[in-house]
Amino acid sequence: MDKYYKFEKEIAESVGIEGAIILQWVKDNETATYIKLEKVFSGLPFWTETDLVSHLLDLHQKGLLNVDLDKKRISKESNAKSKVLQINNKTTSRANIDNTWQPSEDVVEILTRSGINEDFINELIPEFIVYWTERPGTLVSYNSKFIEHVRLKWAQHSAEIHTKNEPSTIDSGWYPSDDCMDIIQMTGIEKEFVDQYLPEFILYWKEDGRAFVSWDVKFLDFIKRKSNFTLEDVSKEHTQKFDFYNPYDETVTAENKGDNAALSKLRNIKEKGIEFSSHVDGKKYKLTPEGSILIQEKLNSTISMVLDECTEYPATYTRSKESMELSMRWAERCKKAFTKREGYGLFGIIQGGMFSDLRKESTKILNEIE
Repeated sequence: MDKYYKFEKEIAESVGIEGAIILQWVKDNETATYIKLEKVFSGLPFWTETDLVSHLLDLHQKGLLNVDLDKKRISKESNAKSKVLQINNKTTSRANIDNTWQPSEDVVEILTRSGINEDFINELIPEFIVYWTERPGTLVSYNSKFIEHVRLKWAQHSAEIHTKNEPSTIDSGWYPSDDCMDIIQMTGIEKEFVDQYLPEFILYWKEDGRAFVSWDVKFLDFIKRKSNFTLEDVSKEHTQKFDFYNPYDETVTAENKGDNAALSKLRNIKEKGIEFSSHVDGKKYKLTPEGSILIQEKLNSTISMVLDECTEYPATYTRSKESMELSMRWAERCKKAFTKREGYGLFGIIQGGMFSDLRKESTKILNEIE
């Protein structure tokens, strides 16, 4: 496998980095009239099969690749590069989605192989058709968009399962969920501290005998109280000192404090959320849209904000659009995780960089989130 993957900058500006990498890989590996999907999957292993098929279908819709899911193969369109460079200016016929539209069998197979129930997939088809019927003339690959739609809904469904369980008493082998542990560690509490006091927590609630829907919430309250009580007993020499950046201090430089470009290397943004490392000790943390809302609720914030990505400046149109759409999907997940109560509100954040049409689209999407 190649150590590096190359792509042309001008192509990436038109179809995105993913599309540029795929087109270059196809160009370098097109020894026959077509390439089997199996070879594509093995040649570009850093994407899941579902994500890669989604990217391939986007390129197919743009007329840059021929994707045959029935025969499980792809082939490159002639003059693909010239088509890429004209893609932002050319007029393309745009077909509206039909009320009888169905995802291809291969798309269903890809989704089911990723662990998604087929009945769940079929139940989403009507709402998907309604969604795109309200957006006539939009140039999209419906199979590709359906994959994104189903994966998002499945992630939301999986995240909501824990909140829909019946109340239950605590089990002797209970342990906080991964999301709960992520939140605990972001407050500065070590795993060793959690393991030390977990038996006390379980013993107390086993003797109490009451049942609750979520033990994570109870444990968060418990471990934070334990941590605060412990901190009160430590000597002053162990008190953590925070080094706040003073913008008026001329001795502070980007070299010793780090700038945005340096900090950006410490985080990895994914569909599920953000993985980032501490600039102090390199410790890794995760933050999901649902987790960000839970943290704000535990802080008793009357004004909560959705989790979003603020793009760098300058950023290309494609980069700004992809970032905005990700932030909008996160905003929808935040809204579902937010607990409605009097005197508390959740604020949406408009994204789209410096592009007015993207910011208008972002505003429209935020207003439509229920």
